[in-house]
Formats: sequence, structure tokens, C-alpha cells
Amino acid sequence: MRRMNRALCPECVVMEKERDAEQQAEATRQRQEAAWHALCPPLYRETDPDRLPADKLAEAMSWQWGPEGLLLIGPTGTGKTRCAYLLLKRLLKEGRVIRAFDCAAFSHECSRRFRDGTGEDWTDGLAKVEVVFLDDVGKMSFTERAETELFARVERRGANKLPIIGTTNMVGADIEAKASADRGAPLVRRLREFCGQVVFEGTRR
Repeated sequence: MRRMNRALCPECVVMEKERDAEQQAEATRQRQEAAWHALCPPLYRETDPDRLPADKLAEAMSWQWGPEGLLLIGPTGTGKTRCAYLLLKRLLKEGRVIRAFDCAAFSHECSRRFRDGTGEDWTDGLAKVEVVFLDDVGKMSFTERAETELFARVERRGANKLPIIGTTNMVGADIEAKASADRGAPLVRRLREFCGQVVFEGTRR
């Protein structure tokens, strides 16, 4: 049976477009909420911005996506990670694709991926994703594989003008001392070259 085309009045057309727009907005909100929950640990999801150092939060939140990344540097407990996750939440709302790792996750994921044969695809993906976030840079276990891949990702993302956002309570000399002699200094040098800095109170220079 042939379906008759139903003419809609102008008001109905407007209402239908508004309804479609609302449905699309709600679908986008749900996708972003799911991405936020997958990205951010529960501890940091309900961060109260008023309890963070206002000037440092403002510096972090002023960062705009581009080739220069961002390092939040300072002692433990000064709000670096919470400021970083508030920035990541904003970037998610802007539609950015983000991969995030805490100090243990990068090394563990690296080991698992190369053990099961997916390491090359994984590292290639990290080189191309819009934003990589590393929490507690320098605190990860510097196995030969993890150190090699961390250095390679920093190098390749910088070369491709893609940013890294990171937090650390270690100064450059600390990271150099922990890493191998041939990678420690170059890693620190590239992080400084490729990233701006927000320095929290009490940081040793």
C-alpha cells in the first residue's frame, strides 16, 4: 500500500526540528558523560573548583588545544591532578579524544600490550590521539620497555605537533636520575620543549 506524504504545518516543522535537536543534544551529553566516567577516576569526578588554588586553576583552564602541551608541577596534595581533570572535562565537552594514564597504568598497559602482540597498534594510536594525559610523570616503573615507549611517544607527539598534558612532583633532575642515562636527559629536555608549565606553590626548581 502506497504511503501518503503528510504535509506538516510550519509550526509542526519547527517543533519537529526542535525535538530532533534536543534528542541530538541529549545523545551527545550521554556520550560525553560516558567518556568522562571512563576517563576520570571516581575520586576526581566531583572536584570542587573552589577548593583549588584559583590562580593555578585559571592557568590550567586557559590552556587551548594545540601543539604545545602542559605540565602541572608541584608537591603532592596541591591540586595538580584535580586541576588537570577539570581541564580534561572541558576538552571532552569540546569533542577532543583523550587517553589518560596514572603512574602505574602506562607501564602496565605497555607490558600487557606487547605481551599479547598488540603493542605496535597501541603505541601508534597513542601517537595520533588528540590528547594524552600522564598523571605523575616520572613515578611510573621505568622498565626498559616502558621507558622506551614513553620516550618514543613524547618524541613522536612533539614531532607531530600533538600535545601531552601531565602532572609531576618531580623536578627534571629527579626524572633524569630515575631513567637510563641515554634517555633521562633527552626525555626531560623534550618535555620542557614541548610543554608549557603551571608551577604550584612549594615546587623545587
